[in-house]
Amino acid sequence: MSSSRSVGSISAAPRENNGLASAKSERPTIKAAGENWEVHPYRTSRKPPTVIGALVREMYPDFVDTPNGKKPVLTWEDFKRTTITGVSTDKKVLEEFWWRFKCLPEDRAKADAVLELKFKNMVPKILSEEKRAVTKKLYKDGNVPPEDVDEYGNHWPTKEALISAKPTDFTTNEGWALLCEHWSSSKFRKSSVTAKQNRLAGDNIALKNGVDPGIAGAWLHNHELNRGTNDGRLCNQNIADKWVRVGSSNG
Repeated sequence: MSSSRSVGSISAAPRENNGLASAKSERPTIKAAGENWEVHPYRTSRKPPTVIGALVREMYPDFVDTPNGKKPVLTWEDFKRTTITGVSTDKKVLEEFWWRFKCLPEDRAKADAVLELKFKNMVPKILSEEKRAVTKKLYKDGNVPPEDVDEYGNHWPTKEALISAKPTDFTTNEGWALLCEHWSSSKFRKSSVTAKQNRLAGDNIALKNGVDPGIAGAWLHNHELNRGTNDGRLCNQNIADKWVRVGSSNG
């Protein structure tokens, strides 16, 4: 199992690195309110979502050891499968969180349940943000990095290009290379295209005549839009014409 982590200098970094005092009386008190948080005092306190995101990023494990070799850390469950000084990484992360906050004993069980959900959601969110950031960096100012072109005509930065643009403050070279290999797999790329199509179909996409397509239009867009778009435009004139006709029928 991985036992290392990257360390930054932000205020939510592991306590041995940030020099912050955390006397129990100084910690803000939190209480789970549904899937959100009540924080007291509110104005002067750091907020749980900010700390959760920072801890995931700062304590992100390098890799997961599996029978088939090292794999990238992609989920909160993967945090549980790695260790820091003999303790599972998720427990270390939670320890760091509770060093910064406190809650009443009767509120702790509910707070822990909400924390589990928040960390589960935060891991893929942080990874998605890192991927967007590196892609934006590679294509900045009109630059075009080395690309792969898939069977549908989509252009993707190569694994090597992604690796070359590693951020200085996130994971190790080994951990980053494993992530880039994952992002460059055909399985991930296909799921990325599908997710984009679903987002487009679910949005109230403006048509040429400005008419909301409605449910029928969204279905048409999702089911007849061919793979192969990189910029959100319709793939061909035939589909574009159908798209406008759906808008006219909804008007």
